[in-house]
Amino acid sequence: MLGFVSAHIPWNAISNLELQQSYKALHDDVVLLCATALSNICRCEYPPTVDAIKNQLQSRNHVTSAIDG
Repeated sequence: MLGFVSAHIPWNAISNLELQQSYKALHDDVVLLCATALSNICRCEYPPTVDAIKNQLQSRNHVTSAIDG
């Protein structure tokens, strides 16, 4: 899931046979979930992730951000 998010790959790409084969070639025991399952996990994990970031930022004196074009 992290690979999909960080590479900006849409969830429906998981149904692509070549992509599945490449993941399986890296680790044959990898379980690839369907696009709906990935989307549901992401929706569930988003609020706690935002809260964790906000909590970390509250304890800092400054924030540095970088934008990649």
